[in-house]
Amino acid sequence: MKLLSSTVVAALVVAGCGPDPVVLPTPPMQTEMAALVAAYDSPTGTFDTAKAEDTLMRAQARLNELQLDWVPDLVSELLARVDNRLEQSGLSDDPATLTDTDSDRPIINAYATVHRVCKGWVDNGGQPDEAANGSIDITAVVEDGYLNRDAWGTATNCHARMLPVGKAAFDGFLDGTVILHLEGALTQDVSQARFLFYLTGSMGVASKMASGSFDFRFIEGKIEYRLQQPDGGDIVIIVGVTTLGVRDRTGMYSCDLVTQTCVHSS
Repeated sequence: MKLLSSTVVAALVVAGCGPDPVVLPTPPMQTEMAALVAAYDSPTGTFDTAKAEDTLMRAQARLNELQLDWVPDLVSELLARVDNRLEQSGLSDDPATLTDTDSDRPIINAYATVHRVCKGWVDNGGQPDEAANGSIDITAVVEDGYLNRDAWGTATNCHARMLPVGKAAFDGFLDGTVILHLEGALTQDVSQARFLFYLTGSMGVASKMASGSFDFRFIEGKIEYRLQQPDGGDIVIIVGVTTLGVRDRTGMYSCDLVTQTCVHSS
């Protein structure tokens, strides 16, 4: 599905080229993002199976706030554009893999910025109007030949139309600072994307907007998000079709959404 327009402006800056050295931009909120990654990998909250029904109700409410039926696809499609830009320049698109360079040339430092004009809620044909429909900018850095795990940028009044198969279209909105922690290599296949998303700002659909901080993890089509527990700490909810997984500080649980029951699975 197409969420953004085909209007793309991509800039690549290679450090050390030309008379003036280029200073690589620094990803924002590095300490906060490291803590967020740790919160997903090692949650501190405890899941009480005796209160499973209440937890699942709160999990559903948070799921609705996060707009996870359209935001992951939008972000995955944008990262695919970043991947294309890096590949065209012969730069690494994998945080774990060194840029493939000839032995007689130096390790490359560079950064790429992709500017996308959002498609808008009404298709009038032709190129969309950025002033009316907004845009998203994302910067990715390659330092010492490796892709930095944090890409970041700004969504500015972005209006994106979502067309779910078999459902009526709805209109998505995104505005604020976006940070994407890459959990694996960038890819052109949206279903294979791996990233942790963080937004501080506003998002929602035309009829329902929310402001604040939002985060979730997308791993090859699987959604994870944090849920604060009443007695402190967070657990991680893993979304399935008819089930939910729960990860807390003691391990994993599998929950049946029909019976509203959960069992410890590991």
